[in-house]
Amino acid sequence: MKKKVYLLPLAAMALTALAGCGQQDNRPVIVYRTWDQGTAAENNEERRLVQAFEAKENVRVKIVENTTIAGDSNSYWQFLKASIFNGIDVADVFMLPTIGNGLESEFLLNIKEYTDADEEFQQVPASIREACKFKSGVYAVPARMNLQGYFANLTVIEEQLGIDVGEAGEKLSVNSSYDKIEQIINAAANTPNTNKVFGLNSPTHFIDTMASVLDTSDTKTLGYFTWDGSAYHLDDQAFVQGVQKARDLFEAKKTMDAYTADELAEYDVTDMVDAWNKGKLALRYGATYEMPDMLNPDKKLPGTTYKFIGNPGGKISIVGDYYGIYKKTEKPELAYKFAKWMSFGKEGFKKRMELYYPTGAVNSLPLQNDVSLVNEYFQKFGSSTEMKGLEDAFEYIKTKSMVEGAKVVPNYFASRQSAKTGLTVGDIENATMFELLNACVVHGADITLYTSGTNNINTIANNRYKQWMTEYGGKYQ
Repeated sequence: MKKKVYLLPLAAMALTALAGCGQQDNRPVIVYRTWDQGTAAENNEERRLVQAFEAKENVRVKIVENTTIAGDSNSYWQFLKASIFNGIDVADVFMLPTIGNGLESEFLLNIKEYTDADEEFQQVPASIREACKFKSGVYAVPARMNLQGYFANLTVIEEQLGIDVGEAGEKLSVNSSYDKIEQIINAAANTPNTNKVFGLNSPTHFIDTMASVLDTSDTKTLGYFTWDGSAYHLDDQAFVQGVQKARDLFEAKKTMDAYTADELAEYDVTDMVDAWNKGKLALRYGATYEMPDMLNPDKKLPGTTYKFIGNPGGKISIVGDYYGIYKKTEKPELAYKFAKWMSFGKEGFKKRMELYYPTGAVNSLPLQNDVSLVNEYFQKFGSSTEMKGLEDAFEYIKTKSMVEGAKVVPNYFASRQSAKTGLTVGDIENATMFELLNACVVHGADITLYTSGTNNINTIANNRYKQWMTEYGGKYQ
């Protein structure tokens, strides 16, 4: 009978050796809580990145286990709060569901003294640095970054829709206009049923992003869901026009989500991913964390070329995760150093790429504008022959990016989704913001009825933000 031999990680071996010699482990200890550490038995890339930090800095990082309940999206934060209130496994560094969660619970350390003195933090895109701020302080560390926008199937667009994209796809770029997007969608709508191509998976993202594309104002900058850094502008004509464009596409059945399951089956597709893999979808709106699945050689059609083109006009949407550092930590400098290693720090990200390289994909794009770091990322993970456009997108991140509001704008979920409007939309009484806006795209409701006068949803969205600021914002300078 063969015996199984288990090899302990170096940090664990060192600890065992010390214990065996009767020596006490006097290394500094910090506690870490997140949702992507897997199990100790799996010892995934995230845990090995932690171990690399332990070895480098001669410290011990205690990872809090079992931080979530499957199927309960709120369990992570509830467990974290309970640990702090009970004084058990209190994390020095922890992933934040939203920055607002940490602010309203008064858990977060103001790390401005560290970020101001950190040259590498200044290399993080400005829009992300701003997202980490609240009033005069900095309360979050940017942990992960993915980009959101259009992915184009250049092969389908050129060969089946007859639209010239250029020899290397240069005629369809991150800086393309919305007219170009519309041209592709309209061309797909005219493809014969015998060789059907869908132009776009869904237009509902227009609610969040199209106002920034259509905005021509010189006095404000409309960001994600029209947020400008201090208020929403849902009564702006750019927002209204964006929602109307989405409704027009849906009503004309120019997007996949306008089709029933039975209708899609007639074209031999089941959903957006299936249509994309079969070369029956020209434009796919999504995020870069979907790329490993898109580029999976078992799914991708041979000879097919894809390109990421972001949002029209070079408006890049950023989807991020963020760390918080506990305000009562006894080791604030070490906690910041560890959070940086696990996130935007150049040295830590290099190690992250090394650990993830055998898997073929890493779970974040580089969070710094460091040229050598970005180049190394593309050499290892961003092959231009597999997903064109990402290199160009990085240039626009510096000046034209907007951060998705869900994790950074206080009370965003209420303003965008859950707030009751008191308005009837179709057969829905007292519709939520989500129900109202969704109805304006997929059920033919008229957005102009809800953006002025007493029915102004802009007032509702801003009031939810103001209510949060009244209750919690006064605790901060």
